[in-house]
Amino acid sequence: MFNKIADTLATMRATQDVTVNEELKKEARSRIFRKGHLLKDLVDGYSSSKKFLNALTLESSEISKGEDINLLSIHASKGLEFKEVYVIDLMDGRFQIVNL
Repeated sequence: MFNKIADTLATMRATQDVTVNEELKKEARSRIFRKGHLLKDLVDGYSSSKKFLNALTLESSEISKGEDINLLSIHASKGLEFKEVYVIDLMDGRFQIVNL
């Protein structure tokens, strides 16, 4: 199944106008397989795909619990209260801040 998906993606990425560049397709397929193997290696450290996906999206309760530093997305932290919050890469005009 992965072979078929990889081949379809590689073909799409190597299509120029209406022709497929076979060299680009070969390179794209190689990159897709490298990423697939990397993803498989990352998943192996988790007992379930749900735990892996939670950790990947930074919304896991395993990541948000503790008394030290909690690494959360802004969406995952909604409704939680902390004494201090640091928002990384915050630029003026990119995020609406409301002072209460």
